[in-house]
Amino acid sequence: MFLRKFSTALALLFGALLSLAACVPAETPNQPPTAEPVAQATATESVTSTESVTSTESVTSTESVTSTESVTSTESVTESTGAMLSVEALKNATYSGIYEEPVTLTDGLYEGGEAGDLRLHYKDNDTLFGDLDGDGVDDAVVFLQDSGGGTAAFIYVAAQLNQDGQPVDAGAVMVDDRVQFKAAAIEDGQVNVEVTTRGPGDADCCASYLTHKTYALQDGKLAETSSGDAEPVRVSAAELDGTSWRLVELGENEPVADDVEITIAFAGDQLSGKGGCNNYNGSFTLDDVNPFAIAIGPLASTRMLCPDPAGSLESAYFDALGQASLWGYDFGNLVISYGSGEGRKLLRFTAQPTEETVAAANDSLTGVTWQWVGLTDPMQQVTIDSPESYTLTFLDDGSIQIHADCNEATASYTATADGGIEVTPGVTTLALCGPESRSEELIQKLGFAARYFFQDGHLFIDMMADGGTLEFQP
Repeated sequence: MFLRKFSTALALLFGALLSLAACVPAETPNQPPTAEPVAQATATESVTSTESVTSTESVTSTESVTSTESVTSTESVTESTGAMLSVEALKNATYSGIYEEPVTLTDGLYEGGEAGDLRLHYKDNDTLFGDLDGDGVDDAVVFLQDSGGGTAAFIYVAAQLNQDGQPVDAGAVMVDDRVQFKAAAIEDGQVNVEVTTRGPGDADCCASYLTHKTYALQDGKLAETSSGDAEPVRVSAAELDGTSWRLVELGENEPVADDVEITIAFAGDQLSGKGGCNNYNGSFTLDDVNPFAIAIGPLASTRMLCPDPAGSLESAYFDALGQASLWGYDFGNLVISYGSGEGRKLLRFTAQPTEETVAAANDSLTGVTWQWVGLTDPMQQVTIDSPESYTLTFLDDGSIQIHADCNEATASYTATADGGIEVTPGVTTLALCGPESRSEELIQKLGFAARYFFQDGHLFIDMMADGGTLEFQP
């Protein structure tokens, strides 16, 4: 039974990825399955199909993580003495409002219809818990996917009320075909979602605008109460700008160990992060036609030797970024799709807070006094014991004021917007600072500076010829 369930879930995940990849506009829009849904599809569509990738794709997955604004554990948590709804019960509950008659899931799946063309599955990890009917006990909102009709993937939001710990069907409403959820939460008895929708120029497969929808109980049944109260906004690189993420899953549902930190942060058209052992940076571009299509340029990274598991994960991660072709929303998380055809896989990231120092530094060399905190090269990783003794101040006139332990120095620099930097050492005092001093080392290494980037408010300067990386804090 476990193997069958696992195989089913895995098949659904890859079916969704392949369908994303095949977002080719059709002459006739996809229709719901032969047993007509009660709620008809609207004009908005997004991602999920079962064919190969094209340049007009979007990415989503059949399994996601809910927004942190709602309770997301495997059981709902209540403040009252009421019993809790379990995910197991929800995956075996009855749902109405999708087909002509209510259907009951078995382990999260329903297959039926005269031709066996009805296929409804429970989207794991997307369940929201919260009070919908005002009785003080957490109910559940479930997301279901009807994938029995060719390349279509109709997404439904369904309500299950909590009666003594047992789910009671309160109906379902179709959201749309092939959509991505940026966020979803239960707030004040309402279900609020931020979801993709089609706009001018979008293909059937690839919704590239964001809108808000609200659902609530009306006469005991879930209904859409508002939709698109503001003009939909087209997705752009601004959605990623200033965000920071930590990798939680790499490849075929392979979780990343908690003690291996792999991150990615976006600033303008640049990205940077930790690969598990080394720091890296690079650039990215989004496609003009489909803003969910992404190309990541060559990455620059430090070259420290890394033991496993961090070393092998880092290699796999860097390789995946080099093959990245799509990015997308995942209920508050970020997903990046890489590979092609049946080999397409996902990187899944969870949001992490941006440190205040990022805003203070404003990703700028100038206006900050930088303290030297570390050195990483292929042979070693060094932590500077007294960062305040080694500082850099970049001035707008192209000069650098350097405090290097007991010495003072100057230098000139040129920096480019894409992260290139060249430093020319100038005048230096020649005081003897003691056997443990790194005064001379800092000044010499600055002369080999080749690239710079920012991560979590820190400044990193890569030296040429694999000479290592200097790290500074504000």
